[in-house]
Amino acid sequence: MSQIDDSATAYAKLLPDYEAFSIKMRSLIEDLVRSRSIHFQIIESRAKTLASFEEKVARPGKSYTNAIDEISDLCGCRVITYYLEDVKLVSDILKSEFHVLEEELSHQPPALQADRFGYLSAHYVVKLNEERANLTEWASYKSFRAEIQIRTVIQHAWSAVSHALQYKAETEVPSALRRRLYRIAGLFELADEEFGSIRDQRISLRKSASKAIAAGEKNISLSNASITEFLNSWTRRPFVIRSAQEAGFSVDQSAGE
Repeated sequence: MSQIDDSATAYAKLLPDYEAFSIKMRSLIEDLVRSRSIHFQIIESRAKTLASFEEKVARPGKSYTNAIDEISDLCGCRVITYYLEDVKLVSDILKSEFHVLEEELSHQPPALQADRFGYLSAHYVVKLNEERANLTEWASYKSFRAEIQIRTVIQHAWSAVSHALQYKAETEVPSALRRRLYRIAGLFELADEEFGSIRDQRISLRKSASKAIAAGEKNISLSNASITEFLNSWTRRPFVIRSAQEAGFSVDQSAGE
């Protein structure tokens, strides 16, 4: 039996454990991110399939002494956030809650050359920290690793589109198309920054409206922000909501948040 076959046989035995580990990791990361009140688009995870494992081990130019110990993405997790700032916040959570073995930030804008655009993402390879690994429900996975990617919705969209074009590396892109792809990638990156800026401006408008209402100002421009802040501070709001509910209406109380 070849070394590849030996590795595949060993991984096949471990695969159910990695599938269970990936489910537990997704649930844990969701709980950690929600506990910091970070809104996210999706958190997903998967265990590497046996076919994918065999393909990776058999790739030309690859040589493993112990493939199971050396391949870091047998469990893979992905966190898709709405804003660039949240990528950093989620990264901080991973650093505080796991033992980080590898941190790859070369695909983040600060690490790129001025004329480079394209695939953006933060990558981490982690293990359970000692405190969590000693818990009964996690003890079976203390030696397991997970590769975690963090990116925004915009970054994820670019990754999906570029993957659909079947260009896995910049060198594969014909030179005639490379400049066009750079231009598009630059627009994606600009959109990411603008969404964050719009969110910050929205928060600033709500704070200004809240201060004006608290100060009793009468000449306040009507806007979604000023109306929302007025309703949030209106002393009669609980009575109106209760009356509406008693009358049979369904009230979304988060609408003014």
